[in-house]
Amino acid sequence: MTKKRILAISPHVDDVEFGCGGTLRKWASDGHEIFYVAMSDCRDTLIKTHYPENTLQLECQRALNILGVPKKHIFILAHTNKHYYREARAIFEDLEKLRDKLKPDLVLIPTIANTHQDHETVAKQATSVFRRSTSIVAYEQPWNTIDFTPNFFVSLTSKDVTGKLAALKQYKTQAYFRRSYLNPDAIMGWARMRGMHIDAQYAEAFRAVKLMD
Repeated sequence: MTKKRILAISPHVDDVEFGCGGTLRKWASDGHEIFYVAMSDCRDTLIKTHYPENTLQLECQRALNILGVPKKHIFILAHTNKHYYREARAIFEDLEKLRDKLKPDLVLIPTIANTHQDHETVAKQATSVFRRSTSIVAYEQPWNTIDFTPNFFVSLTSKDVTGKLAALKQYKTQAYFRRSYLNPDAIMGWARMRGMHIDAQYAEAFRAVKLMD
């Protein structure tokens, strides 16, 4: 793939890292210009914990730094967690501003066939915003999808996968909440399983929404 400007769109901090962190690391290492936007820092989830309200934002920045995304390429917005359906137009407008500012060649979005309402809203708005001049690829999150049929795979090295795991370890808050999808064995196993589809040791899977030359 020739050098691209890539925008990874995350409904919340950590979604992209879980869904395609290995791919981000690989593409950053290959010299592609990676940008990242999270639609919410989810500070509301920390209200009844001992964590400062900006903890997830800092964890996100550390995780992305490990994956090769510079701090100046990270945008973390403040939409209301679990209420994106009320803010769909504002989400559209924020993505539109980023489109005009960054002019990406490729955007990574959550799959539209998503059981999480925030992810579905972001996927639909992103597809609308980038429908004309940008390639769009949807990343996989097994815990949020019932029917995901990939048609685009990215092979990963062991360094890509261990880099992804190192990035996810920055999310101490997710370990605090005992998120089942943070299990390293599950993450490694899923990467191995997707690798079998393309005769590779590891891979991440995507659904191509629109690809442009």
